[in-house]
Amino acid sequence: MKTNLRRNVISILVDVCGFGTSLGFIGSDTLLPILAFTLTRDKALVGLIGTLWIGMWLLPQLVAGRWMARRARKQPVMLTSALISRVALTVLVVLLALGRGLDPFFMFICVAVGVSIFRGFDAVAAVAWLDILTKALPMRVRSQVFGMGQAVSNVLRFGAALIVAAAISGGLQYPDSFVMLYGFAALALAIGWVGLASIREPVEDHAAASSIRMGFLAHALHILREDQRFRQITITRLLLGTFDLARSQYAVHATVELGLPDVAIGTFTAAQTVGAVIGSVLLGRLSERRGSTPVIRVTTILGVSIPVLALMLHLFGHQQPALAMGGYLLLYAMLGAIDASGLIGILVYIVDIAPPGERTSYTGLSNTITGLVVIMPTLGGVVLQLTSYQVLFACAMAGAGVSLLAALRLAPAPVRDEVAA
Repeated sequence: MKTNLRRNVISILVDVCGFGTSLGFIGSDTLLPILAFTLTRDKALVGLIGTLWIGMWLLPQLVAGRWMARRARKQPVMLTSALISRVALTVLVVLLALGRGLDPFFMFICVAVGVSIFRGFDAVAAVAWLDILTKALPMRVRSQVFGMGQAVSNVLRFGAALIVAAAISGGLQYPDSFVMLYGFAALALAIGWVGLASIREPVEDHAAASSIRMGFLAHALHILREDQRFRQITITRLLLGTFDLARSQYAVHATVELGLPDVAIGTFTAAQTVGAVIGSVLLGRLSERRGSTPVIRVTTILGVSIPVLALMLHLFGHQQPALAMGGYLLLYAMLGAIDASGLIGILVYIVDIAPPGERTSYTGLSNTITGLVVIMPTLGGVVLQLTSYQVLFACAMAGAGVSLLAALRLAPAPVRDEVAA
């Protein structure tokens, strides 16, 4: 038993570190929006890429969770889905390498499709992954591994950010800069997949009894009707989703509106990684001692603070490069912390309140319902086209503020421990 636990901890850490490092090279909040803007010069389409990044990860999970709830073993699904996801990014790198001779809008379509496949199949893998981890790691060990894994992966992600900064120190070169950096991301993902393949999955005896008895829609309605804590966390997540109105626009605002140089993008990625490292350590410790509920409240506070800071920078950062740079470094550090809080806070809360055998159904249903807000980045781009940055940042701030009120009313998750098989 102890041998399996040790092997699983190491395997999970390899995957978390590989995946986390890849995100440092992809730059979903920095490089990816700039790539979209380079190809289209359209702020609404920049928002569309943000919508696909979020939405294609959230929306498939209800069907995936329901489908997998009947399976005693989830690892074969996880490995296949993760492989398709990671190969899709590799194909996108190849297309980008050919990008100089291709129409820019066609390349934008390729990026959109590549992001959709990468995130969509990763969503299916993530549902299985979280269920396997919950079975394989006792609750106490799980919190430690999540915190340690995110901390170590974010140290590696910081190294990736330094490579990004060095690679674009003379300015972003399309497509060469993106081919090199996304190629590194594909390599890190391949290493992470080896970790996934090395996990030994315990077989759960009580596999989703209520899921088997009920129909698809009936089971979803049953969870929503009977589980007050599930309703509360889902409402909180939906409200927090309005924070994503402005998320895809921060890098464009900093470089185009405030006039910061392209090299700042790499520095922002580094700051985001530092924030994630600090957030992983502090929030992981908070989760260990107090549970996931306080972590969720910290998440919503960060969700309010980020657009407030962006609004202040818009009002006072023009012609003030030092202020704009310092403010955006802080903003991206807070973005890193809010990213680190998601696994330690919201997802841990959901698996902790789920009955045994129902974890994939709970996570899939919650993530899919939260997918209702995937339009936020695109809507934010439209709001920006029609109004101004001030209006966009104010809307994001207001929505996140309401989510903070909901988080303050959130019931605590149960405290229980499990023994990994």
